[in-house]
Amino acid sequence: MEENRELLLAIRELTEENRKQQALLGKQCRATRTLGLLLICLVAVVGFSLFTMMPQITKTLEGFDATLNELNVVVENTQIITEELKAADIEGTIQSLSGTLDSVNGLVEDSADSLTASLQKLEDLDIDTLNKAIQGLYKVVNPLASLFNR
Repeated sequence: MEENRELLLAIRELTEENRKQQALLGKQCRATRTLGLLLICLVAVVGFSLFTMMPQITKTLEGFDATLNELNVVVENTQIITEELKAADIEGTIQSLSGTLDSVNGLVEDSADSLTASLQKLEDLDIDTLNKAIQGLYKVVNPLASLFNR
């Protein structure tokens, strides 16, 4: 009998353990269902967001594409300009400009000398004598003008 008691005691312990495990399995099942529902909600929200944002994303990507095309054109133009600058004879052009500037400088100096000489001649002119000569001419021409009625 004692063996039966030990056996009954062992069965009761196993039964009690079985109930505890079933309770824990029930909690685990509810938690798994809750997490599953949350995952489904998250997937639905992400899907809806992507669906509503897709036109904006497409528009942004098209803008990036257009910008990249413009950048390619700019790079190509820069390469062309670089090649043209390499081919250009910049030193010869600078020397030519230097010679031209020397010629212009010489012309300016010649013109300045001529102006200085002209101003000197104007300064040397006796204005008082010139005024007297003009008045004398007026006295002579005035009677002639009245003779011709003009």
